[in-house]
Amino acid sequence: MLGMLKRVYMIRSLQTRYNNEANNASILIMKVTE
Repeated sequence: MLGMLKRVYMIRSLQTRYNNEANNASILIMKVTE
């Protein structure tokens, strides 16, 4: 049970980190293309 929760938490944190990096990249691209 606890191991499963830990795994879900790790996957969630990886997803949010990926989303943040994707957002930063798109913001940079938008700034460059302005």
